Amino acid sequence: MMKQYGCAAPSKKDENDVIKQVRNGLPLMKMAAKKNDSMMNMIEVIELFLKDVSGLLTVLSSGYDGGDYCAGLIFGMNGADMLINISQKAVAASVGK
Repeated sequence: MMKQYGCAAPSKKDENDVIKQVRNGLPLMKMAAKKNDSMMNMIEVIELFLKDVSGLLTVLSSGYDGGDYCAGLIFGMNGADMLINISQKAVAASVGK
């Protein structure tokens, strides 16, 4: 979709180091929480959040040179995706799927 508007996709190399460290620790957390469904659901929500917030932070960083219009467009799309993904996960967890 970004190509339609002439916007460059944000680079993953600008991902925050703290987010990288937490994302790298998630597989270990999942292994430890295998038998606890509520913990597993929480870890999966954190995983979704970190994936999407990484995209938000990348366009807000000074390294993104796509302009304000593209940064706003990408921020809005990533923010909406993040809210939808997290809410779908929360609903699925609450109904036991």
